[in-house]
Amino acid sequence: MFVEIRFQVNDLARLAHPGRKGHRIVAFLKFQFDESYNDRAMCVGGWLASELEWLKFERMWTKRLKYINSRNAPNQQITRFHAAPLNARDDEFKNWTQDMSIAFSKKFLSTIQKRDMRAICMSTDMQALHQAFPDGDPKAIQERGYILCIKQMMVEIGHTMRDHYPNDKVLLVHDRGNWDVQALNAYHWMVDDVRWEPRKYFAGIIPMSWEHSIGLQPADMVAYETFRFLKDTVLPDTEKLRSALIAMMERRLEINSKYMNARALNILSGMVAARLGDV
Repeated sequence: MFVEIRFQVNDLARLAHPGRKGHRIVAFLKFQFDESYNDRAMCVGGWLASELEWLKFERMWTKRLKYINSRNAPNQQITRFHAAPLNARDDEFKNWTQDMSIAFSKKFLSTIQKRDMRAICMSTDMQALHQAFPDGDPKAIQERGYILCIKQMMVEIGHTMRDHYPNDKVLLVHDRGNWDVQALNAYHWMVDDVRWEPRKYFAGIIPMSWEHSIGLQPADMVAYETFRFLKDTVLPDTEKLRSALIAMMERRLEINSKYMNARALNILSGMVAARLGDV
C-alpha cells in the first residue's frame, strides 16, 4: 500500500540502552515530530532517540547556537534552526547570506550525526486523499491527512520498537500549535484499539513548544525536507534532489520515509467503507 521514498541510508549503531547486562530496566525513548504541508502534500516526521541521546544533542546544539550568535552581527542573531525561514532567508535569517545558511545547515546535520537518532516520516498526496475521501472542506481534508500520517507513522514506530526495543517505551512529543487536538485524537485512535499489539510500547503524547524542547528543531528539518522532496520530486515535475537531503545521505543519517499515493489511499478508502458497512 505504501511507496518508500528511497533515500534510506545505512544503519547507524543502535540506540544505547541504559541498563547493564543482567539488569534489564525499562528505557524511555522519545520520538519528537513536526509537520510540513500545503494543499498538495502533507508530511509528518521526526526523530527517535533515547533520553540520554536527546540530552546530549540538546547540550551540543545549545552550545553551538551560542557560539554562532557570538560570531554574528547584532542583526543576524537567531534562536533556533527553523527550516522554512532559513531556506527563504526570512524572519530571523533575513540578514543572512546564502553561505551562512549553508554552513549553518551543515553544522546542524553534523550535530545530529554525532548522536544515535533515527528519523521516521510519513507523507501523503493531498489531492489523492481528497479523491479517496471527498467529504469535507479543505480544512477538514488537511486534518484528515495529518491524522492519517500520524497513525501510519505510529505503525512504523511500533515496528521499530518491536524489532529493536521490545522491552522499552516511547513518548511522543510534537510541536505545540494548531494541530494539538488532531494529534491527540490520532494517538488515541491507535492506542485505544486493544487489537493493536504495538500499543503496549507507547507511553503517551504531549505537545511542547520549541523553546522547551530543542529536539523539535531536527524534527522541523526532517519534516520540511521530506515535504519538499515529496512536493518537488515524487509528485510533479522535477528530479532535482535538494541539497539538504543529499547532505543527509552523505552523512549516513538513517531516514525511514514513506508516502501514501493514490493507490494506497483508494485501498484504504475501500477498507473504511467495508468496515462501516458491517456496523
